Amino acid sequence: MRERADTDGIDGLVVDDATDAVTDEVDRDPAVVRAALGAVADEDGRVTWDGVDAELADASKVVATPETRVELAAMAVADARDAATDAPDLDTVDARVGTHEDRLDALEATVDDLGERLQNIVGQASERDALVDVSLALHDLREDASAAQWTADELSSDAESLENWLTNPERRRETFEDDLADVADSLDALADAADRLEGGDANAAAWVGAALQSHVLSLLLADLRAERADLREWDGDYETEASRLDALAARHQSLANRIDASATTEWRDAHGHRVERFASAVGDLEPPIDWGVVQAELDAARP
Repeated sequence: MRERADTDGIDGLVVDDATDAVTDEVDRDPAVVRAALGAVADEDGRVTWDGVDAELADASKVVATPETRVELAAMAVADARDAATDAPDLDTVDARVGTHEDRLDALEATVDDLGERLQNIVGQASERDALVDVSLALHDLREDASAAQWTADELSSDAESLENWLTNPERRRETFEDDLADVADSLDALADAADRLEGGDANAAAWVGAALQSHVLSLLLADLRAERADLREWDGDYETEASRLDALAARHQSLANRIDASATTEWRDAHGHRVERFASAVGDLEPPIDWGVVQAELDAARP
């Protein structure tokens, strides 16, 4: 292997000294820099190009693991898709299957990108002399590969649950009841926020957060109403669930009114446009709700 220059001035330094030497030169968290350099340190704790070579040798395994997990996730999504062919043509079914397929597409793109990044790092290590850049790139690759592996495992589990939901009417009812319970819990939290707002124990940011959450719950209730209609067409009944939905909707409306009434003129002048913009952005969404759009608008609206 050819000799590589040490333009960073850190080859052979102990990790802490190497970190101190380059922290001001790179726009990264010092803890991340220390971790990246520590991964390419030798047995004596010194940063070396030999350590980079050892880390590169292991990097192919790092990338291969999420690739395998994504393949397993793809099989699980395919099984769910096959199960959906026996289900009626309902928006609820199409939305659930489509969401899993979109997640798989995104994962496959991520894994492809990991492979390309690894090849770029190999080239960078061979042709360039920036030990810090290579070390940070390897660190980021390992972190992103680990995240992709976790996401793939989660998708596999979710796809298996979807297959069960598609083939088991009792599971569909249980899932719907769980969703109603989650809404009830969210309304409890919203009620606590309303109490603090009315009691003067909150600020403008708290009002914005409560108002936005109220709008999100309105969308969720609309989504559940549409899903309940589909499930009733599929399995029959769902009258008890309809009554629970009505009760949750009535409670939500009461809390929404309280939160709206609690806002001071100053709060509305400073932040009312955030709530109005969010409400306008999601107002035309129809069930099944595109929750990716909702989350993006929510992130943009928060103070």
